[in-house]
Amino acid sequence: MSGLLIGREGERAQLHEWLADPDVQAIVVRGPAGCGKTALVQSVLTDALLTGSLVGAGKYAEGVGDAAFEPVMAALSGAVNVALEKLYDPEAGVDSLRGALGAGLAVLAAAGFRVPGVTERAANAPLAGRADAAARLSIAAAQLLRWLRGFGAPVVLFFDDWRRAPPEVRKALSDLAADADRLELTLVMAERDTGSDPAMAGPHVRTLTLDGLGPADQVRLLGRSLGGDEAGAAAAAWLGPDAPTLPFDILEVARALTDADALVADDSGWRVVPARAGGLGRPETGARVVRRAAALPDAARRLALAADAWGD
Repeated sequence: MSGLLIGREGERAQLHEWLADPDVQAIVVRGPAGCGKTALVQSVLTDALLTGSLVGAGKYAEGVGDAAFEPVMAALSGAVNVALEKLYDPEAGVDSLRGALGAGLAVLAAAGFRVPGVTERAANAPLAGRADAAARLSIAAAQLLRWLRGFGAPVVLFFDDWRRAPPEVRKALSDLAADADRLELTLVMAERDTGSDPAMAGPHVRTLTLDGLGPADQVRLLGRSLGGDEAGAAAAAWLGPDAPTLPFDILEVARALTDADALVADDSGWRVVPARAGGLGRPETGARVVRRAAALPDAARRLALAADAWGD
């Protein structure tokens, strides 16, 4: 199990339950940056893939610009590639897909849909504005999903950081969720919890909110990274009551303690050496982050500054 999944056993079970429920058409996973939303969803979708679901995923980065539809196309492409791999004769499947999409294939390909043997020879169909593109893509995507329905397997599409998508794309995804029952589709959406209400709601939508880890799971996660529960308990005791609770931050603390060789074992057990750990910022690791940032290439440092200012 990934360290980011420690303490998330209940949430994993809940996601599995919702994915198996035909009444659930969309699942929204919310939480602050660093809480492990993506790792949690990916672990559950890996299980779904192994049990026969057709799974695809796309991520919205900050400032998508002209690539507004590419994450949607990435998810659809992934699900189609999984479906074709199930066929004894994939070439026949490619021909079937071409026939099912008709002119819609060129529309999808223009937005970034990529499937080997399918999209290389697609005609050029430039998309005008986002509103027109969203309308045309919604129709073509519905055709594609109806074709996938013929495989008799659940279709699950995951969109990470989906609220970064432009309004036209968010509306298209919301419309797709509303039609998910007819298309035998489940959408999974990850979004940062910024204090606002979830961007998608309804009787067939379920929302899972991730918070920080409790003290016992903090020790488990520290122990996983530092050599055992006793080492984790020693690190947690040194951090004190204001210790970070988000998995990513906890892992950064563990990495900092390891790099500083500040956690040692002797006859009395594990302990943190204050002289070695003094520069780590207790409980925060600000000095550690500054040193790591200073060692980054210029381009990576600029990207990190932009992410800090405008999103994770």
